[in-house]
Amino acid sequence: MVLEVGQWARYVTPQPIDWRSEDMDYLRRYGGSYRRLGLTHAALAGNAASAWEYEVQKPGGPRLHKRYVGYTDG
Repeated sequence: MVLEVGQWARYVTPQPIDWRSEDMDYLRRYGGSYRRLGLTHAALAGNAASAWEYEVQKPGGPRLHKRYVGYTDG
């Protein structure tokens, strides 16, 4: 398992974070090799948050299971 952690100080988005545009882009790019498993809104430490979970297999690569969690800190 690989865990990537990062932050984007200039990332501007309405609250809560919405992964729908990235989800549609992956569906367009990868077609049947992309499968969304979940797209949910919640709270993380009292802040608006959302999670996007999916599987994708890029050409010539292994099938990956990824989870992205995004939140705003106000």
